[in-house]
Amino acid sequence: MTTAQALPVSLPESPSVFSSRSPAWLGGLQDLARDHAFEPLRVEGKLPAGLAGTLYRNGPGRFGIGGERYPHWFDGDGAVSAVHLEGGRAIGAARLVRTAGLERAGLVKTPRARASGISAM
Repeated sequence: MTTAQALPVSLPESPSVFSSRSPAWLGGLQDLARDHAFEPLRVEGKLPAGLAGTLYRNGPGRFGIGGERYPHWFDGDGAVSAVHLEGGRAIGAARLVRTAGLERAGLVKTPRARASGISAM
């Protein structure tokens, strides 16, 4: 299996609006901490031996910019994540979708294309 490398991303830290006493489901409304290529995930328990494949998910990855939260979680900036299961192990990757709005805000960098067609930063 080949893995793609995530592009560098510069995201200001957004303050956590959730406390340790918040319900667990609120964790899904926290900003994606960083883009990353496939890396090992912690598995609690044991995965079934025959369970193999990749789950792709798209949805919100950031819920605000510059310390200001968006008014509704549907307004979140998009992200794509993947979890690959094989041999009782799990690896995962996550990446913000590079939108023109995030580029204008200086929050993501889009690679420049070389004449060879290979991207470079």
